[in-house]
Amino acid sequence: MRYPAATWRPGPPEKTCYPGVRIRTGKGAVLHSMEGPLSAALGELDKLDRRASWHFSNPKSGPLLQHYETEAPTWHAGYQANCAYIGVEHEGVAGQPLTEVQVANDVALLRWLAQQEDWPSFSRHATLWEHNEFMQTSCPSGRIPWARIIADLENDMSEQEKIELSLRKAAAGLTKLLADLDFQKVANAMKVYLGVVAQ
Repeated sequence: MRYPAATWRPGPPEKTCYPGVRIRTGKGAVLHSMEGPLSAALGELDKLDRRASWHFSNPKSGPLLQHYETEAPTWHAGYQANCAYIGVEHEGVAGQPLTEVQVANDVALLRWLAQQEDWPSFSRHATLWEHNEFMQTSCPSGRIPWARIIADLENDMSEQEKIELSLRKAAAGLTKLLADLDFQKVANAMKVYLGVVAQ
């Protein structure tokens, strides 16, 4: 899929996917820092001998650039993350906070992705990741204002969207409970919860 608010700037088609893996399987995004200007990052993206690619570039000003369809695995944070999550690179270097445009771009993109992919929540280490959480690197160099981004994502939601998000969170919690416990323990917990005493 293509994000309607992004400018399409394709990357080399050779720099996506793995043998037997043509479609991403996860729900979430990994945020990165380019550690340089947009022009340099795009130069790296275009190098066929550099095993690095990502879905979106977030410039200091202007709209996002999209390089690959959102379904495609790109090469941005190691095999596990690449096969699961969207990669978003941010123009700038360590010590530079994201610009207001970059924060607004992130919020709009993440909200759209969550709607398209039915994310269970806007949660760190569940749907919102940093490159350094998958491999040894300083990226994104402490540049991502997570508290603000998550607050903006949740504050701008309609009441219906908040209800749907709560239901998705509850379903995710129930799924985890069912995966962690055997059926009899779940049934016993439900009896206690509902006030039913087994004879």
